[in-house]
Amino acid sequence: METKIDKLTKEQEEKIPIYLQKYYDRVYKNEKLNKKQCEESIIQICKNAGFDAPYVWFVDSPLMAQLIVNILKNNLGNNLRDNLGNNLRDNLWNNLRNNLRNNLGNNLGDNLRDNLRDNLRNNLGDNLGNNLGNNLRNNLRNNLGDNLGNNLGNNLRDNLWNNLWNNLRNNLGDNLGNNLGDNLGDNLEFYSFSYYGNLSDYGWTCFYEFINKELFPNYNNAEWVNWQNLINSNIYDMIQLEKVCIVSSMPTEVHVDSNKGLHSTDTPAVKFADGYDAFAIHGRILPEKLWLEKEKITKEQFLKEKNSEIRAAMYSILGEKKMMEMLNASEIDKQVIQHLNDEVEIVKLFKTKETFSEINNNPLAWVQMTCPSTGTDYLISCEPHFTNAKEAIASLSIFKTEEYKFNYRS
Repeated sequence: METKIDKLTKEQEEKIPIYLQKYYDRVYKNEKLNKKQCEESIIQICKNAGFDAPYVWFVDSPLMAQLIVNILKNNLGNNLRDNLGNNLRDNLWNNLRNNLRNNLGNNLGDNLRDNLRDNLRNNLGDNLGNNLGNNLRNNLRNNLGDNLGNNLGNNLRDNLWNNLWNNLRNNLGDNLGNNLGDNLGDNLEFYSFSYYGNLSDYGWTCFYEFINKELFPNYNNAEWVNWQNLINSNIYDMIQLEKVCIVSSMPTEVHVDSNKGLHSTDTPAVKFADGYDAFAIHGRILPEKLWLEKEKITKEQFLKEKNSEIRAAMYSILGEKKMMEMLNASEIDKQVIQHLNDEVEIVKLFKTKETFSEINNNPLAWVQMTCPSTGTDYLISCEPHFTNAKEAIASLSIFKTEEYKFNYRS
């Protein structure tokens, strides 16, 4: 009688974070693409699906992948263009899903109780897939799809152009590469990226890898091994045609907030080696002009801005102190607090005269405190309904207002 697994051992549970971290590190620690391993896996996947081996063309960013396929589709002769073939994302994904993912799930899933499967999905598959796939890959895909021309204009600097020209020349030869590189065409078309072999697959691959290695280490399937080799090559994304597969490498730099959303108030939130980058605040890609011209942002510009996301980005980029000064916030209240260790702290409450629809037509409010031991000023935003500075600062701590007195500070 076959033994069924009802729960994980303590040792197995302790390994879950290790698997998660391994996949996160591939993105956030900028691990390099193993081109040889990636190419061999793609060719094998195509052969298993009944297609000829494609030419695998490596680029450094998803924008470069779009530029390359646009150049090939728009500037080659009819015979060569037709020979590129159609997009295979549906056909190849269906083949993989039916012969790989479902097969592996059936072989392993039958031995797991539903609660164990759900636990693993919650901690591995869904968690990782959402953080990587939705916050990074899908966000950039949508931004490229909606604003391909703008992205090209914003990112086609010397570095990106030189990389494009060199890439074409290396793959097509000097004469053809030079001729195509000089002509991008007036109308850029967005070509669909693949349904498989990209960042969004990291979640479910991590899930099944854990099951395979920790619960059923003797499970050995050639297609599963080949699939793992593809994901383990650190592939980011690709455009899959019948004759050509254009593969994008991972970003060289990624900045995220606590929810793993793309976020940086100082630099591009994501950078690729060829010069393509994107600026974002809490998962939303926004115009880079906000960052490049932040010193020119004025009070009038901030108040007149109708787009709440743009205005929120201005706030984040400028920071609390700059925003408070720019909006001429007024001091509402000042409290002197005598702490239990005899230190004296001055706390001030500031508010703007203007109100904002984003916070139910209330003013912006900040509480400022001065550290007694160092003299350093700290400014933190607070709820706008406060009129007492001590109540405002206590609301940002674990203490009630009457308890806001310290014996010591760490």
